[in-house]
Amino acid sequence: MMKKIFFITILALITSISGFSQSVNSYKYVIVPNQYEFLKGADQYQLNSLTKFLFNKYGFEAYLEGEKLPSELSNNRCKALTAFVTDDSGLFSTKLYVGLKDCNNNEVFISEEGMSRTKEFKQAYHEALREAFQSVSALNYSFDNSQVAETKVKAEAKVEKVETPVAEVVAVPAVNANEKPEKKEKVKAEEKQAKSPKIAKEEKIVSKTNELSFVNNGDKFYLKKSDKGYNFFQDGMAEPFAALISSNKENSFIYSSITNQGVAYFQENGDLVVEILDRSTNSTNTKTYSLKD
Repeated sequence: MMKKIFFITILALITSISGFSQSVNSYKYVIVPNQYEFLKGADQYQLNSLTKFLFNKYGFEAYLEGEKLPSELSNNRCKALTAFVTDDSGLFSTKLYVGLKDCNNNEVFISEEGMSRTKEFKQAYHEALREAFQSVSALNYSFDNSQVAETKVKAEAKVEKVETPVAEVVAVPAVNANEKPEKKEKVKAEEKQAKSPKIAKEEKIVSKTNELSFVNNGDKFYLKKSDKGYNFFQDGMAEPFAALISSNKENSFIYSSITNQGVAYFQENGDLVVEILDRSTNSTNTKTYSLKD
């Protein structure tokens, strides 16, 4: 059984890298921001400059935000991907992920974790970033202009197919009067829950719910499902104050806000735990948000 799970995991990883490669190969340019959210200044520790250097090393044409761009790119920024780096560091190690987004803010690539246990910040960030870039190296990137046109054709074909299921839904045959579908579905759901209560519980907490409500110190909060994981809101706020980004670890998320970085995870009872690293004191601040039924 363990061998089968390991094989499936490896196969999924290979498939994922192949899919990323097909996506990024249709882009020639990468724009690197001047400052990452988890740092206190522009190009602090020369991390942004190193990001540009490494993307160039692996075949992209990379520019720092604000640099003079080629005319075709300055006229259409959607010809470039935008780089981002996420900090998931703990108390004793520095952990970074490097990724790429398109002009619609869709994530098209995210690396494996790069890690360093070096205590000196600059060296640790550089080591972790270089290790994360091994995933970029594995893409074997090569710009392919033909994929741009091919992607457009596939997108148009996908749009045309959207209308087909609508017609099928309208044409659903009438249910036999002697059958009781509601009861049948209820029995199936109960059987599934009885066979695997733990899986059903985890699905209810994490996967199957678009919105979850919590309480912390009398204040109300809620998570709303997003393409990357969850957006975190406080009751009464129109905009999220943080995001929970799905990581490569099950039931574990990267917590990201304007001022803080950390990790988040769900407990078995559904409560949300957020751990934020305070680099000034090398300590972790933990908050628990209680799930509302």
